[in-house]
Amino acid sequence: MNVAKSKEIILKPRGARAKSLQLPPPFPNIERVSKLTALGVVINDRLTSTDHVTELLASCTKLVYAMQVLKTHGLPRQSLPHVFRATVEAKLINRVVQKNGPPGLF
Repeated sequence: MNVAKSKEIILKPRGARAKSLQLPPPFPNIERVSKLTALGVVINDRLTSTDHVTELLASCTKLVYAMQVLKTHGLPRQSLPHVFRATVEAKLINRVVQKNGPPGLF
């Protein structure tokens, strides 16, 4: 096992207010984290989607800013919808497909 690439996450039940039990890590050199990214999906220790949605929105905000920069540097106005579909819309649709599966699968 590659210890440098390994991380440990302890999943906690939702709504649990009890003190968390600090378990010793199974291997001394593995980092314990409260969230991690696997295959582009952010997983937190409560198994909620808040961290994933926050990172997705931050990424889309950066893409919209990049579109504004392209516009100020002379990108034709009629090209903006194409750039939007190729970047922001594609990222959002990709995440929906990851969560729900491809359309027409069921």
